[in-house]
Amino acid sequence: YVGQEPASHVTALYNRVLSAALPEMGIDCVILPRLSLDGEIISASTVRQCIHDRDMQSLSHMLPDTSLRYFLSPEAEPVIKAIRAMPSPRHY
Repeated sequence: YVGQEPASHVTALYNRVLSAALPEMGIDCVILPRLSLDGEIISASTVRQCIHDRDMQSLSHMLPDTSLRYFLSPEAEPVIKAIRAMPSPRHY
């Protein structure tokens, strides 16, 4: 099982390769649709964009409680600092 990835060209390509290669080995590859919020796909890229843009409020609708607590904790500061330093937090 892999998640549909419309926000990342690299991950979408990876999914296409898996979809072609795995059945040749007798393994099913199922691509699951992503969850969405107000018409926007929820993905790691979306979460990184919110962190980059200092939109921590939106994260409360996208993340499970455990992940949200982490990003609001002091332990996440180095990760948040690195994401905010990126020119673009989306991966292609």
